[in-house]
Amino acid sequence: MSDLRGSLPPAEDGARSAGQGRALHPFDHDENAGEKWRARHRYSTVIWPFIGGLILCICASQLWAIVTDLNQWVSWLVFPLVVLAQRPEFGLNWELGGYLPQILLFLQFPAEGLWVTLNLRLRGRLTFAFAPLIFLHLAGAFVIFLLVQAHR
Repeated sequence: MSDLRGSLPPAEDGARSAGQGRALHPFDHDENAGEKWRARHRYSTVIWPFIGGLILCICASQLWAIVTDLNQWVSWLVFPLVVLAQRPEFGLNWELGGYLPQILLFLQFPAEGLWVTLNLRLRGRLTFAFAPLIFLHLAGAFVIFLLVQAHR
């Protein structure tokens, strides 16, 4: 360190660096921030949510039957887009309106698996990957709750 107050530390000062390109301050970033996205990952560590979504897609109609028998809240939480597509408030009585809930039923899990896969690849932590999906399902269930309460 320099003996003068307020002067800059020498460039080779080891106290300020975290080592191996890590920054000590939250606003210090690596020059190659996109390297994490371009870095090679083992497919088994990143692709498993998408494969799980494809497996759940195969079982989606059976899962829908089980969930609708349990409780309406469970179906609102697990399949919010399907329930919203079935609501008459949106006026989907045209030709695709009858098939849209069925399409959403089979596309929901692979789309969510792909979303989690991309979030895992970008951020790398499960909490950051699944948090948007949990929020999406809770927000969808809340909208359905509001629509049901408006008709009472």
